[in-house]
Amino acid sequence: MKKISVRLIAALLAALLLCLAALADTGSFVANAVPQPQVGSVGGEWAVIGLAQSGAAVPDGYFSAYHETADAYVKAHGAILDSRKYTENSRVILALTLTGKDARSVSGFDLTAALSDFKATTKQGLNGAIWALIALDSGAYPCAIRQSYVDEILRRQLPDGGWNLSKTQTVSDIDITAMALQALALYRKQAAVAAAIEKGVSLLQAQSVFTSSESAAQTVVALCTLGIDPERQMQALEGFALPDGSYRHTMDGDRNQMATEQAFLALTAAARLRGGKGALYLPDAPFRDLLFHGDRIAVEALAEKGVLNGRGDGIFDPNSTMTRAEFAAVMTRGLELQQKITDAFSDVAEGAWYAPFVGAAYESGIITGRGAGVFDPMGTITRQEAALMVSRALSMRGKASIGGAIPAADADQVAPWAKDGVAACYAAGILDKKTMAPNRAILRCEVARMVFRLLEN
Repeated sequence: MKKISVRLIAALLAALLLCLAALADTGSFVANAVPQPQVGSVGGEWAVIGLAQSGAAVPDGYFSAYHETADAYVKAHGAILDSRKYTENSRVILALTLTGKDARSVSGFDLTAALSDFKATTKQGLNGAIWALIALDSGAYPCAIRQSYVDEILRRQLPDGGWNLSKTQTVSDIDITAMALQALALYRKQAAVAAAIEKGVSLLQAQSVFTSSESAAQTVVALCTLGIDPERQMQALEGFALPDGSYRHTMDGDRNQMATEQAFLALTAAARLRGGKGALYLPDAPFRDLLFHGDRIAVEALAEKGVLNGRGDGIFDPNSTMTRAEFAAVMTRGLELQQKITDAFSDVAEGAWYAPFVGAAYESGIITGRGAGVFDPMGTITRQEAALMVSRALSMRGKASIGGAIPAADADQVAPWAKDGVAACYAAGILDKKTMAPNRAILRCEVARMVFRLLEN
């Protein structure tokens, strides 16, 4: 078994090194060929995305210069960049998001808003739905019709497991099939999606000859997105490569910039997979829905320490509420309390996942329950309840002030039993908003902010 493991590790390392070497050559070519990226499918977003996600060397200010170019372009064209091809919006959204700019705020326009028009987005064909989904998911941007795009892709799958651009075509296209699989990857928990992906992957893996480098590149990206190493497909892609790091569209063709940029994306996807990074069109951040959120630093710091958890698939869900059991767990982890079981609450079963956290928080005096031996673990926790518990943690460490005013416009709405705790949190800088909203259920991002400041305090 050890010999097999060593061989496997050696093979994976060799594949990674070869991939990185090719990636460096092509990255250098792309960076030199596109010194000033514009808004466009060639010499524009695909080059920007590849350079950003590969970590290739670019001049200082390269991406910020692209942001300025995109700002000017959007200012001139408005929120809909092309009324016939909404993939223009999707491509720019991807590039902006993956280089750190919120696509909802570009020269005063929200580029993601256009993708809420299903009819307009899908008018150009299936690729409209595919790239809308990929773009929206890159930054977990809100969209009421996200599932409609998933359903449209599923509906358009052909009997052989593949997809095609037009509703009238009955023969699968490798490019479109690969793109569809990329779009569906994050939705594999849906049974229908999982079944569709299985059929689509079988079709791609049966492909032995690629007539274009773009087909090979898209196949590599699709397999990498699904966590499948594309060793054979990478070998096929390399058949289109030229010595200077560029790529041809066809085996007998000349250097082609679009083919090169698409190959660069494929090489980047393979390097990210083999190097243990995320999928190509996902940001290098723990949570996609916090890229442009004010509490990102607090959440990421607490998540790194294991104090807070996400919802999976790179989602933190900052604006949902938190149960009392979850809050007890956060406080226990954050304060590094010794987990223990308590029989103080009749509704906290000894075998429940939260039982040792509730026990620890109770024994330390941070929580007291709802009264009459009830904790209500699945109940939501309000802002004033959270503040009271945090103030008790401050007291444990001798950091809580006694009494004091509550500098909030709605201070009169704070319950008498919570006033000292809320005041202590304001005094310690843990709370700072002008409105307390004491009876509103606290949000996950607000918990992160409070606990982060508590630990800093």
